[in-house]
Amino acid sequence: DEGTGRLDGRSAEAFADSLSALEAGMGDAAKLALHMKLAQVRAKLAEQRGRPLTDAEFAKALDGKTLAELDTLA
Repeated sequence: DEGTGRLDGRSAEAFADSLSALEAGMGDAAKLALHMKLAQVRAKLAEQRGRPLTDAEFAKALDGKTLAELDTLA
């Protein structure tokens, strides 16, 4: 059922909680790959906006996204 969970972007805290829930069944390599993907997405969004995103802005940008959808953003 991996990949069906969604990120919760209502706040930075909710985002962190939802990310932890998605990571729960992952091994170390999968967690590392996920965090690298998140870093790529954050960098791309910052490039589009011309400035770094706050944690809250990043969470909001990924609200409701699945792990599979992150691939299309990166």
